Amino acid sequence: MVALHYSSRLCVAGLVSHSIAIICTIFRLVYRGRMHHLWWEDAWAAFALIADVVCLACIWVDREISAWVLTIAFTTVLWAARMSIIFSIIPVANHSGSKIHKQMTHLIAVSFACMWVALLAQKIRLCRFESCRMGKSVALSLLITDVTADISLVAAPLYLLKNVGLSHSRKILVQSAFGASLLITAITIPHSVLLLLDIFNTTTLMFAHIKVSILPSSHCFEKCDRN
Repeated sequence: MVALHYSSRLCVAGLVSHSIAIICTIFRLVYRGRMHHLWWEDAWAAFALIADVVCLACIWVDREISAWVLTIAFTTVLWAARMSIIFSIIPVANHSGSKIHKQMTHLIAVSFACMWVALLAQKIRLCRFESCRMGKSVALSLLITDVTADISLVAAPLYLLKNVGLSHSRKILVQSAFGASLLITAITIPHSVLLLLDIFNTTTLMFAHIKVSILPSSHCFEKCDRN
């Protein structure tokens, strides 16, 4: 099993980033519940929250099993958060009255699910046969899927903002999705470069922890008023 690199820097970075994501997501779920506006995007956010807690716990679990758990948890947090974003955009597309808008957002959701499953299968295979050594093949897969997903989450909001008359609250929601995607892209690039260079150390893990925590944190405060 590949040794996990634990240090005070990693613990601090992981604790701060995951704690912010967890607190923000809990706040979002509580707020949405009190407003009686819970929907599928909140279920995905809750799923991401559970995986985020697991990621945080693994920082202090210096055991072989933690490599397996982190491999699955990292992927789950990121893609569950992306599913939450696209599911928050789906009602906007549905209410636009355009069949194309509806099909576009549903197609993005299906593609996200496919990429999520494919990445999990690849990473689990590597953990089983190559001791969770995430090399260039995973780096390329992450870069391709992340860029594809981020472009989708940037293009879809921009398209809706341009072609659909939205209320102020829905504009904020769509702009939130746009901003969250840009943030995750900014972290994806250096993280993928480190993996492509076959560098697996504390810095690589720090980027991974920050990467999976940014998306839930940046998206949890949008106004999801459907009135």
